[in-house]
Amino acid sequence: MRIVQVRHNGETYTPVVTPAGQVLDRAQLEALSVAQHMVGRVRRLRFTLIDECVLPGGGHLDFENWTRFEAPTWLPLMFADLDLPIGIVEGISPVAAGTIPGVVGRSLIATARLHETRLAALAWDAVQNATWSGVCLEFTTDPRDGVGITLDGFAKVHLGDVESNCCPGAIVRAAWEEPRPADGPCASRNERA
Repeated sequence: MRIVQVRHNGETYTPVVTPAGQVLDRAQLEALSVAQHMVGRVRRLRFTLIDECVLPGGGHLDFENWTRFEAPTWLPLMFADLDLPIGIVEGISPVAAGTIPGVVGRSLIATARLHETRLAALAWDAVQNATWSGVCLEFTTDPRDGVGITLDGFAKVHLGDVESNCCPGAIVRAAWEEPRPADGPCASRNERA
């Protein structure tokens, strides 16, 4: 199975398909989200979570208090626009304007650990072959309220194709595998500009 990119009438779709070309439905994807896929290594992603761009529908992240930045303990990482978990966002850090190419103003960069499930493995493969690189932060508050978004308004993060990101700079910047803590040093890393 793999995630493929399909363009139709100007829209991009990234369904999961079997080797025979069958598109998996929601129930099949749910089964993959709990099916174990032990890789023996920890898979991590680093991505720009959000910057100071205007969000779809209006609103923006309120960076005025960013010197007192306190990230949520963790956020769920979801499979595309479905509420199927594939990992955990473990760390979020503020980044000064001009530090990362392609972002607007100040930004937040995050690191996530993927679960060891078959669905997370499909997402990993899609990132590796550049089918997926988009990230979208979902909020608990409405960004169109005109007062901006605060850090306590973060709900979850969606990983999907680049066209589904919430702001142009919200993309995967690096993907790597590392041994489990008792196994030794990190072996492979795939960085993106």
